[in-house]
Amino acid sequence: MKKNILTIILCFLMLLVATGCQNQTKDKPTNLEDTYKAISYYFSNSQVDKSNLGSFYIDNEKNIIIVELVENTPKNQETFLKLTNIDKKYIEFKQGGPYDDNDIDIELSVAFDQTCGNVEFNEYLNDDNIKVYLEESVNDLYVTFLGKKMSFKDYANGLNQTLDRSIKDLTDKLEKTAALDDGGTNIYKDEDKNITIIACNTLDGNRDVYIGEYQLYYKENMCK
Repeated sequence: MKKNILTIILCFLMLLVATGCQNQTKDKPTNLEDTYKAISYYFSNSQVDKSNLGSFYIDNEKNIIIVELVENTPKNQETFLKLTNIDKKYIEFKQGGPYDDNDIDIELSVAFDQTCGNVEFNEYLNDDNIKVYLEESVNDLYVTFLGKKMSFKDYANGLNQTLDRSIKDLTDKLEKTAALDDGGTNIYKDEDKNITIIACNTLDGNRDVYIGEYQLYYKENMCK
């Protein structure tokens, strides 16, 4: 009787181990969109060794994801595929990086002229405890980096850096026109580029960012 009970317990434990191992094995993404998400997560993971990561972006003509590695060797390619758990057929490796973060240009795409009155904002990005808002009149914010034009969202997600660092890349290209006494909120502008960036940095810890046209100004309901 005791032998039968021990046999049952042993079989049960073996089943648990087998099930646990199976659950830990994640399936590879089966399409381009999910593969892009997996790569984006890997690049933004703070625990990942990023010393060999360059950047990544979608090549719309080839309908494939370009992954740039600092040392683009077959061994490093295989390591990347293993760590990200993605299928090689969705990506193309290229040599890339390290990069000069100053080698960028920015462009604001405006959908319509902003009229006088209440200015509304749409949430654009939310990461690293930072929310980025675009003025409602703005279609998107584009960054040209190393000759490649991409949305700021793709720029922030596709490079080996944080959202905070990506925002600094933008503000470094603009003139700081005001510094508020709320802890460190700064306002940056460029009339030629028709852009204003209000980067919150309050004593309460608010680090939201508001991006709009040149005439955008700070309002009391911001950075709250």
